[in-house]
Amino acid sequence: KQWYQRRVAITAGITKNLNLNTPLVSSPMDTVTESRMAIAMALMGGIGIVHHNCTPEFQADEVRKVKKFEQGFILDPIVLSSDASINDVKRVKDTYGFSGVAVTDTGNLGGKLVGMVTARDIDFIDDFGQSISEVCV
Repeated sequence: KQWYQRRVAITAGITKNLNLNTPLVSSPMDTVTESRMAIAMALMGGIGIVHHNCTPEFQADEVRKVKKFEQGFILDPIVLSSDASINDVKRVKDTYGFSGVAVTDTGNLGGKLVGMVTARDIDFIDDFGQSISEVCV
């Protein structure tokens, strides 16, 4: 029997009435599909299914994060206060790979933005205990 490429169907049935033509589906497990995986799947044309055994509040929060996602925006920025040291900025850079850190008056997300500290601001400073308020742009 001859095999023809055009006869191959790669659709996946997600529900009774919904077929996905690009069958990229992440597992509906609480340790697999959270907002970050669902976003990654959506960017590839697939779908991520949030686990149903999570609390309704958690599920709603994960769906909200996916719906709010805009490519190129940082979802959970790291924020420091102006009292933080250059060592704190270096730690953030080493841990998360960010080259810039937002500085707020409270050191928390939602505080008043007072500046930014980037790798260029601290690359040539030897005193890692120095306050970032001295180099904050």
